Amino acid sequence: MEFSSVLRSQTLGDSGKGVVVIPSDWMQGRSAFGGLQAALLLRVMRQLIGNAWPLRVLQVNFIAPVPSGIPLDCAAHILRHGRNVVQIEARLSSESGTLCLAFGVFGVSRSSSVVLRPTQRVVQKGRPGEMRAGSETAEFLQHFSLRWLEGALPFSGADCAESVIMLAHRDSASTTEAHVVALADAAPLAALSLLKESAARSSLTWTLEFLGVPIDRLPRDGWRMDSALVAASDGYTQQSALLWSPEGRAVALSRQTGVVFA
Repeated sequence: MEFSSVLRSQTLGDSGKGVVVIPSDWMQGRSAFGGLQAALLLRVMRQLIGNAWPLRVLQVNFIAPVPSGIPLDCAAHILRHGRNVVQIEARLSSESGTLCLAFGVFGVSRSSSVVLRPTQRVVQKGRPGEMRAGSETAEFLQHFSLRWLEGALPFSGADCAESVIMLAHRDSASTTEAHVVALADAAPLAALSLLKESAARSSLTWTLEFLGVPIDRLPRDGWRMDSALVAASDGYTQQSALLWSPEGRAVALSRQTGVVFA
């Protein structure tokens, strides 16, 4: 099922609540794709405040495996509604309890003399590597295109965990805020390129900081993610990444803590 179709299948109320059944083709191992979980929770947040408030930060904690094929509850409530900033909490849950917890920070634009726009570095065009859904990857990858321009593919035993990846949705709908959230989580953990064979892995926490670039109606193709492993020890990994729009503007800064069982 296409990403936009999954979003449309989420029934929404008028009080920040909804119900969704996640299809099996959106799984990554035992749990649903994290970017989809975040997008679904963002939608119930938007039910509370509409689309006028720009999203500034989305923080996500992946608490327990999210299953497919059963109804899941989505619920959001406002923690504080200030004059310039609104902070909202949202939860994805089942009968067993909370599975995913997200916090959204929405803020109006302010006038400031401090302005710094990241500059996209030039990448030498070589023969790109491509990652597809298969026995060593997650099912949800069939809905994305991932092409490595720099860096090594997962499980290639590389000595460096930095990469430049071209990303695209395999979806017929126009790009929305939810599409960008999902796209920012589509690339695998950077640490996996250091491994020589497949290993169990998962994300624990994820923070996506939006940089004020309008994202609606941008093309589905031509997105780019520059990522790097910052640190790793005791089975935990920390990475940072920048998501670039097809026109070469920095859209979001991603920070992620993962677990690698190898």
